[in-house]
Amino acid sequence: MSLFLPIQRRLYAYINYHAPNKNDSEDIFQEVSATLLSKFSDYQEGTDFLKWAITIAKYKILSFRRDNKRMRILFDEEDMDRFQSEAHTKVELLEGDSEKLKKCLKKLSDKQTNLLEFRYRSDMTYRQIAKKLNVSMQSVYRSMSRIHVSLLQCIKMTSRLDGGYEQ
Repeated sequence: MSLFLPIQRRLYAYINYHAPNKNDSEDIFQEVSATLLSKFSDYQEGTDFLKWAITIAKYKILSFRRDNKRMRILFDEEDMDRFQSEAHTKVELLEGDSEKLKKCLKKLSDKQTNLLEFRYRSDMTYRQIAKKLNVSMQSVYRSMSRIHVSLLQCIKMTSRLDGGYEQ
């Protein structure tokens, strides 16, 4: 568990990238987690646990695609091998952005935070938010757009200050 807990978000991100349907991603993640536990004796201590877990995930994803004809195959095994080598780096960058986003979210006003919570935590549509707040849908759209731009600028500024990458 001490090896699994720190990597589980990155592992799920990898799975979600290759199986964008949330239900399928969750099913595959559960299957990979169980396999990691049952095959833990095969893991070589001192090696990269995330890399080992992603290798298992890759084969579970391929198996899931083969067994579920409804899932359109976007990439073959060769493509997945190529993407696997890039996944580790990309997930680390996303985690860095996630931490930056958390810091930037703390800078928002209560009103802005409430709008984001309505939209993303409560999964409300712009129309539902407008009705709840008794404002126009265009007003909600403009406010959300300004919040998104503000957060993006904050993340970019934090990246520059940290000496990180810039997009």
